[in-house]
Amino acid sequence: MMASALADDGTLHVFTVGPARETAWLTFQKPNQNAWWGGEAGKRIAGFFKFADAPRGRTIRGITAEVAANGNLHFFMTLDNGDVHFRWQAKGSSDWSNLSLFAPWG
Repeated sequence: MMASALADDGTLHVFTVGPARETAWLTFQKPNQNAWWGGEAGKRIAGFFKFADAPRGRTIRGITAEVAANGNLHFFMTLDNGDVHFRWQAKGSSDWSNLSLFAPWG
């Protein structure tokens, strides 16, 4: 599964989930640049870095990413038990919040 979002500053973020469904990964491309984070000429276009781990014993069922009206970028991750966790990045920042429980299921 994959999700993408275009941040307010024009940076394209691409998220994916690993085959064990325990970790979400991220890569990005800054505006006006051809290179992706982690890319190496002749080897790979992009590289991913670990972005969010599911809590122990849980697996990731779905991901999405959206930009809010205020320009903040939000990443949401639904787990196999229905809980939703999230991280967010403030408009104009390169720092991300810690992974937090957004809404427990039930």
